[in-house]
Amino acid sequence: MEEASATIFSGAGPKTSVIASISKDQTLAINGELGDWYRVKLSEKETGWIAKNQVVVSTLALKGEMPLPHIQGLETSKTAQLITLSEKLEEAEIARAKIKEDLDQREREVEELRTKVADLTATHVAKQSHRQEESVRERREREQAAQALKEQEQEMEHLRSELNTMAKAQTTEMSTMQEKLQREYWLQVYENGL
Repeated sequence: MEEASATIFSGAGPKTSVIASISKDQTLAINGELGDWYRVKLSEKETGWIAKNQVVVSTLALKGEMPLPHIQGLETSKTAQLITLSEKLEEAEIARAKIKEDLDQREREVEELRTKVADLTATHVAKQSHRQEESVRERREREQAAQALKEQEQEMEHLRSELNTMAKAQTTEMSTMQEKLQREYWLQVYENGL
C-alpha cells in the first residue's frame, strides 16, 4: 500500500458508497477485477471494491489449491466487524424474543376476547329468544284485548241502538198518552159544562 489506509467502496468507482476503511498492514483476498479496481472478499457473503493503486498484491498458495492474490491487511477490521455483527445478532435475538413474547400476549388477549364475544353472543341470543317469546306473548295479548274491545264496542252499539229504539217508543207512547189525557180532560170539561 502506498498510503497509511485504503478505502473500500460498494462498486468499482470512487463515486460509489464507502463501506470500509482498512489499514496498510491488513490482508484481503481478491476475487475479481474490473479496470483499475479489484473486487475483494470482506466476509463469507460480503465483497467490496478497492483501487489498484492503493494496494500491493502478493500470491499465497493454500494447501495445493490455485494461488490466490491477497491484499495485505484487514484482520483487525474483520474482527471488529465480527464483534459488531455478533452484537447485532444478539440484539436481534433479544428483539425477536420480545416480539414473540408480545405476540404470545396478543394471542392470549385475542383468545380471551373470542371467549368473551362467544359468551356475549350466547347471552344475546338467549335474551333475544326470550324477548321474541315475550313479544309473541304480548302481541297475542294485544290481539286478544283488541278483539275483546271490538266485541264490547259492537255490543255497546247494539245496546245503544236498542236504547234509542226504546226511547223513541216511550216518547211516542208518552206523547200519545198526553194527547189522550188532554182529550179526556177537555171532554169532561165540555160534558160538565164549565
